[in-house]
Amino acid sequence: MRMPSHWECAQWKTSNKLFQTFVKQEAKEAHVDDAIILNESGHITELSCANLFFVMNDCLLTPPLGSGILPGTTRALILDIAAQAGVDCKEAACDMETLQHARSVFATLTTFGMIHIDRIQGQKFDLHPLEQTIYKAYLKQLNAIT
Repeated sequence: MRMPSHWECAQWKTSNKLFQTFVKQEAKEAHVDDAIILNESGHITELSCANLFFVMNDCLLTPPLGSGILPGTTRALILDIAAQAGVDCKEAACDMETLQHARSVFATLTTFGMIHIDRIQGQKFDLHPLEQTIYKAYLKQLNAIT
């Protein structure tokens, strides 16, 4: 299934997430935890319920809002944390080939926070020091809020 990048509903957080439910069902049938959603251009958008980030060398990449993603609050917080930490961070269109060059991958969602992704299609991703730095800053930010 593909997420149309121009579909305005993709950027609304609603209780009707039928598309994402179908994606999660596809993942379940494939015996994997989740699935990466691509848009009509073949660019990565997000997971069925989370935004994605990739560490490429010493740069943090995430799909842009215009790709058809939900502008998650935890995603925005991670972008803010990265900027405050002086981390080079870009919103850029990425395809599955780009993902093969990532050094680390993580997902963000409000209910779980920041989750390291260990493996995608058999490719293993180690925990990169940049991801660890952002995670520590994220936890510090959460502690400051509570």
